[in-house]
Amino acid sequence: MQRSSAIKYIQVIILTITVIAILLTVVLSTGIGGGIWGGISTGNSTDLGHQNDSPYSGTIRILTTPDIHSHISAMSDTDTGTRIGRIGALADSLGEENDTTLYLFAGDLGEGSFYHRFAGIPEVTSCSMAGVDAAVPGNHAFDFSTGHFKEWATNASYPIICANLDFTDPALNDTVKDYTILDAGGVKVGIFGIITPQLEQIVTLDNDVILYENTAEIGNAAVKSLKEEGADIIIALTHQDREDDVELAESVPYVIG
Repeated sequence: MQRSSAIKYIQVIILTITVIAILLTVVLSTGIGGGIWGGISTGNSTDLGHQNDSPYSGTIRILTTPDIHSHISAMSDTDTGTRIGRIGALADSLGEENDTTLYLFAGDLGEGSFYHRFAGIPEVTSCSMAGVDAAVPGNHAFDFSTGHFKEWATNASYPIICANLDFTDPALNDTVKDYTILDAGGVKVGIFGIITPQLEQIVTLDNDVILYENTAEIGNAAVKSLKEEGADIIIALTHQDREDDVELAESVPYVIG
């Protein structure tokens, strides 16, 4: 290797190390690292960019799972899949009942003939028993009529949230909120829901469902409202493709998703 090439090589290494150090400093100072490695750290400042007045300082744990698809019990003796009983037991072992742990469900609790026959009641009851704190509906929620969705949604013991859906049915519109604020060890955790903007390409929606496809605009409006209501941390609970999640995260400041 020539001397000039070696010098350039060393300069590149030094520059790379410097960039990594800067990034680590930013991550650790904002508390984002806690969210990546098993929890969300809170302290003198929060991801909202203002002082955190909460008396709690430490780590909160967010548990999340999607796509139960009516697997409320084992489908065989060797089934170790997504059944809700197993997930509920795992959530309990991880401290779901603790004040500092939230269990969020990211959509599609039911699917198929079982879901259709019993209108999602066994699935939503199981999720309630498993300790779900909030949920966003998935695309399978609309495999059948809006009335079918309403049947189980109004029987949930936890908030169902989706900021980019509205309904002409006042009772259903009151059931499915744009967002909710939950307490986790004194930290106000604001959570807004987003369902895939391609929903109408996946299922046939009844005329009483209104879908808003501009999720960035909807997300920013939800964040504004949550900040005004005193949320210390804001989470986007979504049921959409990863690419859409990345785009939403890039378009909506202050969000952990």
